[in-house]
Amino acid sequence: MQIFITDQYTKQDPFLIINDERVLYQCTKVLRYKVGDEIIIQSKGQRFTTSIDSLDKKSMKVKILMEESQPKESGNETTLTVAMTNKWDKMELICQKASEIGIQKILIRTSKRSVIQDLSENKIGRINLICVEAAEQSHNRSVPKIEIVKKINDIPKGYLSYQDGTSHAELQKNNEDLNNIIVGPEGGFEPTELKYFQENGYTSIKLGESILRTESAAIIGAWWLKNKTR
Repeated sequence: MQIFITDQYTKQDPFLIINDERVLYQCTKVLRYKVGDEIIIQSKGQRFTTSIDSLDKKSMKVKILMEESQPKESGNETTLTVAMTNKWDKMELICQKASEIGIQKILIRTSKRSVIQDLSENKIGRINLICVEAAEQSHNRSVPKIEIVKKINDIPKGYLSYQDGTSHAELQKNNEDLNNIIVGPEGGFEPTELKYFQENGYTSIKLGESILRTESAAIIGAWWLKNKTR
């Protein structure tokens, strides 16, 4: 059953009135739902299984069949910190896959080697939309929060994806409780960045034998971190 994540509705028991333009477009133009079709509405820790009562381009009225409180995910918040890529579509891919995996926060960092330095509100809005749709497709409980990091000392302690680091298999044996994985830009970390991380207690991790592209390292690292913390 299709899930839609939105807080743009009003509750009038036993109905929800939905006025989210994105959801309405998906239901009317893409999925072409009809009265009687069932969908799930998820928002603010609540999940509603519903049946469509009426539907047009401006609003949708759905009858609540079942209402559930969604428990918070166990463990600490998982974070992916990734340097801005040289092409915007790569950053969109990283955020989409991190959302599918279930990462709860994505920190986008502009480093000295980042070709793109400024992120407009429109681009951040597009990434948020991509993350919402990826979370819906994966039936995840939440959508990752997107934040911009300008200063290196604002990056939380975590695992540093680095070719000369400790293998992830060895790190699995240590019960180190870190919930952030940091991925550098194309061309790797600057020597001054590596020095900062090494001197301030970040743990280097080797994700594999191959030297990975930023987008590959980010996706693999996010999956490893999410599964490590379970």
